[in-house]
Amino acid sequence: MAVSKFNSVFSKKTNKEMKAPTALRKKLNLEAPRGYSYELMEGTEDMYVLRSKKNRKENSFQVRIKFPLEFEGMTLHSIDELVEAMYRTQKTFKLDESLQEDPPTIIQLGSSGVIKQMIGSVETFPALDPIEVEVGEEKFLVPVERVPHPSLTEIKIISRRGQLIDLEIILNEESNHIKLIAKLNYDTLMTLDDYFKNLDIIRSFFTPVIKIFNKTLVPDDNQIGAFKHNHDFFEALREIQKIFSVTFDFPHKINNDDVYFTKVLFESFINNRLVAIQNQNQIVFSFDKEKFYSSSHSELEDGVEIGVVRPREIISLELFGAELQFLEYTIYPRMTFRRMIDENREEIKVIFDLPEESNHYMLFSLDSIDEFDMMTTGQDLFERMDNAVSIQEIDFSVLC
Repeated sequence: MAVSKFNSVFSKKTNKEMKAPTALRKKLNLEAPRGYSYELMEGTEDMYVLRSKKNRKENSFQVRIKFPLEFEGMTLHSIDELVEAMYRTQKTFKLDESLQEDPPTIIQLGSSGVIKQMIGSVETFPALDPIEVEVGEEKFLVPVERVPHPSLTEIKIISRRGQLIDLEIILNEESNHIKLIAKLNYDTLMTLDDYFKNLDIIRSFFTPVIKIFNKTLVPDDNQIGAFKHNHDFFEALREIQKIFSVTFDFPHKINNDDVYFTKVLFESFINNRLVAIQNQNQIVFSFDKEKFYSSSHSELEDGVEIGVVRPREIISLELFGAELQFLEYTIYPRMTFRRMIDENREEIKVIFDLPEESNHYMLFSLDSIDEFDMMTTGQDLFERMDNAVSIQEIDFSVLC
């Protein structure tokens, strides 16, 4: 069978060097500055670059930069300073297009000019050895890295991501002065247990026992106070998670509801005390109409004062990533009946007045609501009101 030689004849690659038309080069060079000419860039058919007539084969890139100039907040006066600044900041420098076009440093046939030219450092920062940190008698290493910093005389070093100890070091290369900032990176803690696993390191930041570069870090009184306050809160949460056999997320953010429930949980399960909460002027209870009328409420007459214990199942309370289930007791020792509102088919509302500057009481429990009895459990709760603690006075460091 005959094999076609079409491809082999007409598709051979040429090894001949591309040459620019002489007439075109003469026309382009009319605009070239003295001592330079436009030469065809290797590997292209339509791009011409300025090169020195002394060495037309030298593959150099010609740019024009006017000094002084502002770059990343620094005032630079020479190309050497610009090169150093680009390395120190790891940023590129955008060339002034108007300077490059008078006359053009690069000509591409058929285009309106080369735009958005950038130059930058090709050298990256070298790897650094870890920094030694002393905590009391122990020593450990913190991985660090150099990062971009807009200064010709200073370098910036920080701890690598994912480290509990967050370091920032500014070294002045002329004076050898070191500015050191060290703090804790709580974002590395995923669970409350992580906090207690690293407690020795965390606590060291709030006592003068941590050294970096032979410099002892001394916390101020506000930092020490904040640590103690937070630590007491975390200790309370640790005891609560033991009771419920759960694992809390580390509390990166804490809202008012988190504090409220933690306080009542702490006093209920750790200190076994009721929590006193100030009343509003009135309270409204909603009842299922059928159940309400099927039971006797002869005591509900206008002006009659009664005491009530209201048990309620908390099916699911989400607290720091864990779900808790418990029984909530609310104790109202004095309520004055005012009226009932019967507005719909399904429920009825009962309104009571509450004494001025009085309290109601809260207690969380693992009791079953089916076992609640007003004569026994209710009476016991009323008797415990004398030892209740105001919610504003709860101190997580106080154990009863």
